[in-house]
Amino acid sequence: MGILESIFGTAESPTDEELAEPTIHLPRGEYTTATPVAVRRARLEDILSVIETDHETPVAETSYGQQTNERINEYINDIMPDHLDWEGHSKEVDLAENIINKWLGDVSGEIGVVFVRHTDTFRLGLFLQGCEERAKLEHDPFELPSNFDEATSFLKRLKKKHDAGDAAVIRNERVATRE
Repeated sequence: MGILESIFGTAESPTDEELAEPTIHLPRGEYTTATPVAVRRARLEDILSVIETDHETPVAETSYGQQTNERINEYINDIMPDHLDWEGHSKEVDLAENIINKWLGDVSGEIGVVFVRHTDTFRLGLFLQGCEERAKLEHDPFELPSNFDEATSFLKRLKKKHDAGDAAVIRNERVATRE
């Protein structure tokens, strides 16, 4: 044994595990991934306006109201992924309102950053699609507000940004929804 071997030990090749990229172990259930997106408060308020319009024009408690709910439920069930549950339009209104209110709380000025998860864009999309379906029904008095197009354009932008794959690991309290 040479003097260097006695000082440093024998040279061994590193294992594949030692060569792997370093990992960080985060407490389970405390962190998630989401995409940071810069948003204008006015765009969040556009969606909130659609939510308020939906609240102001509830589905009638008549046979027409039942037909409205059945029509929306049928439409949404066709596009709903298996791992998510559709609990009806009124539940989607509540979920959309919770998402937007959380984001409005995160945006302190005219422009701010919100953390967007796929479920957020999906739920907002379901809500807006449900509103669109309601507006098509002759017996439902609901009419789309004038800023509906701005709300849908904003949602498309959120989806595009989220799909770009610039996700970050953040604490759960920073996101609007939990999976």
